[in-house]
Amino acid sequence: MIKLIIPRRIKNKTYDKSFAYLLWEKLGITGNMQIIPHENTIEIRLDAEQNLTPSMVRRKLPPSLAEASIIEETT
Repeated sequence: MIKLIIPRRIKNKTYDKSFAYLLWEKLGITGNMQIIPHENTIEIRLDAEQNLTPSMVRRKLPPSLAEASIIEETT
């Protein structure tokens, strides 16, 4: 499982739940996704049926978001 913590706002861009669904489609994976909103961040847990690595997720993010996000593999 991959845990992705993204800031809600970077510069003039705001990220919300709809971004999580777009990312899920962009990754083209099947499995489960859990979205946990926090005050200044959004936590997205991706439990994919395929092998998914933090680097695969990072490559699909916009560069500024990839830099500002925490992406880690969990059990």
